[in-house]
Amino acid sequence: MLERDKYILWNPGEEIYHAGDASNEAYLIMEGSVQIFTTEGLLLNRIGVNEILGETSLLLNTTRTVTAIASPSGAKATRIPRQYFEDLAARDTVAAALIRKSHFRLID
Repeated sequence: MLERDKYILWNPGEEIYHAGDASNEAYLIMEGSVQIFTTEGLLLNRIGVNEILGETSLLLNTTRTVTAIASPSGAKATRIPRQYFEDLAARDTVAAALIRKSHFRLID
C-alpha cells in the first residue's frame, strides 16, 4: 500500500484487509477494483469504481468478515473513516436514517 496525497494505491494482488482484522475505515474505490473472498477463499464479489469497500463491518462495528485483495490491475481509493459516518448522521437526519436502515439490514 502506498499513500499519495489523499489516495491509497494498492498493487495488483495486494491484500487490503484480512478476515478478522479490525475495521476502522471504509474506502471509496477511485480506479481499478477489489476482489472480496470468504475465509475459505471463495470469490464473493468485485468492488469497482465509485463503490464503497469495507462499510459493512464498519457500520456493524465488527471485525472484517471477508478478505479484500486488489484486482490484477491494482486499485486506488480514498479513505472514509468511521468518524465521517458518525458526523454525517449527526448533521443530516435523512443520512442518519439511511445509515440506520442499512445497519439493520446488515444485522439481519
